[in-house]
Amino acid sequence: MEAFGNLQIDVSEMTSVPEDLRKVLEECLAEEASMQNLEIYLPDVRRIITVLLQGLRNKQAEYRRIVAG
Repeated sequence: MEAFGNLQIDVSEMTSVPEDLRKVLEECLAEEASMQNLEIYLPDVRRIITVLLQGLRNKQAEYRRIVAG
């Protein structure tokens, strides 16, 4: 994400990803290790990672255009 920022590519939709992921993982790791707890937290982890990957994919073409140009 730093590379995008250095090229003035707006990544505002992804800026909350690290904090969101940290929060969910801290909550999960504070619980007892069990399949039930994994099932509780895994959907949020997947959602956050999906937001990140979709955001990166959407910015990739702009990044390539700027780097090539």
